[in-house]
Amino acid sequence: MAENKNKHMKNIFFIHRFPFNKEIYIQNEFEFFKKKGYNVKYLEISSLLKKTKFELYYPEEIADDVIPFNTKKEFNQFINSHSRNSIVILEVSFISNSAWMYRAIFKAGIPYLIFDLSSVIASFKIKKNKSITEKLQAVKSKLLKLTRLQKLIQKPGEIINLYRAKSCFQPAKVIFTSKTKLSSGRRALVGKNTKILYADSADYRTAMALPNTSLSDEKYAVFIDQFLPYHPDFKSNYTYNLFQAKDYYKELNRFFKTFTQQTGLKVIVAAHPRRLNKYDNDFNSDIQLFYNKTGHLVKNAEMVLLHYSTAVNFAVIFKKPMLFIDSNLFKGIDVFLYTRAFSKLFNSTIINMSNSSVDCKNIKDVNSSKYQTYLEQNIRHKDSEDIKLKDVILQAIEAYL
Repeated sequence: MAENKNKHMKNIFFIHRFPFNKEIYIQNEFEFFKKKGYNVKYLEISSLLKKTKFELYYPEEIADDVIPFNTKKEFNQFINSHSRNSIVILEVSFISNSAWMYRAIFKAGIPYLIFDLSSVIASFKIKKNKSITEKLQAVKSKLLKLTRLQKLIQKPGEIINLYRAKSCFQPAKVIFTSKTKLSSGRRALVGKNTKILYADSADYRTAMALPNTSLSDEKYAVFIDQFLPYHPDFKSNYTYNLFQAKDYYKELNRFFKTFTQQTGLKVIVAAHPRRLNKYDNDFNSDIQLFYNKTGHLVKNAEMVLLHYSTAVNFAVIFKKPMLFIDSNLFKGIDVFLYTRAFSKLFNSTIINMSNSSVDCKNIKDVNSSKYQTYLEQNIRHKDSEDIKLKDVILQAIEAYL
């Protein structure tokens, strides 16, 4: 781990739950801060937070902007050695599996900011009579989790770390959010002097800056790729072990062909930012993939196809009809529950792509009231200020460093 050449240079350290990528680099204004003369780095501890070994790949142009950590001890030593002239910007809740990280920050006395400008629905209450097959799949999922002895062994230690972190608690200086209600893991970081600022979500700001020109000469529907089943979230919650990629993409490609035949719309894929190029062949050769163009693709699409995703924000912002895609492969796991919950939330059509016969012609139109409610609760807070994350960080540096 390289130390600062200039010990008086001010450090900005970003920490997210997931591995560093170009999207994070852009959204967190790395280029802007580097031009301002700051030492800005992404502290890569996603594997330590999620307790899963991720396949890490950093594009060459951003590889120097990330510092990876293999152990918690390495991270603690780094934080202790950078306790002066540093500020930490986090998108991580204060819960049992992140307590060790927060304890290091609390003890070092480093000022930190919390930002939550994404739009994720925290939980759903779904009552459903499960079939025997679904019950067996759910049992299989639970057994897979229970067989992860390392996780069971680590749990008591996480609880101890949580209490130890609370014993040296330091509140956040600023919480910057687009939500009407903070999650419990973020409310736990609020102190009497914590400043809470409300702003438009990152997706809303991105959406407002998008060009009107289409990326396709034909009318199309855009599929929001979730990089199933390889995505870090699915690996860490064991979905990866419950169905095979070849089965999933066989169904998906077959569905795309049927969809195009019935609607006349070609399907374009908005590739997940964590998808690696070596997996592009998951899709048939006639399917076009775009990277880092999700918002742009949604804006000019006739329809949005998805399971569930935070990219639903763009569909809401641009008032696009959504078609939710279910599968028998998802039964008994979170993908099944969330896909159904999202379709219910927006009163949108849901289709099971495992069925040999599907109807893609009769898709529900946009439910304006449900879209507007979601927009106000998750994307545009009623008290939003016209202030950007980079301005909040600059103000914090001025006030606390």
